[in-house]
Amino acid sequence: IKYDVKAIANKRIENYKYLDSLLNKIEGVKPLKNISEEDIPHNYPIIVNNNLREKLYFWMIEKDITLIALYYRLIKPISIDKFPNTHYLSNNILNLPIHQDISKAELNNLVILLVQGLKEIK
Repeated sequence: IKYDVKAIANKRIENYKYLDSLLNKIEGVKPLKNISEEDIPHNYPIIVNNNLREKLYFWMIEKDITLIALYYRLIKPISIDKFPNTHYLSNNILNLPIHQDISKAELNNLVILLVQGLKEIK
């Protein structure tokens, strides 16, 4: 099996930038970071405001949107006393798909559902 790694990387960058253009207008979420020229993103991480990440995650899964909720559980040595920012990130980060096989239509649908979900779960 052969892959065109450059084409895959370019598609992920394109999808990241496209999703970024759609999400910057949505109240209730904010991008975790901007990508630089040398970055090839794996997903699009957002911070979900008002501690709604878990509810939004399961709401979106019910709508057949595949998301990743990394860091939802931290190991005991990462205590909230010593690492409050890490706990904040753990409780509020949600990773949206931008892989090379997702289309702009699917990204548009994802954003429509994200907005709908934020309204419904509040």
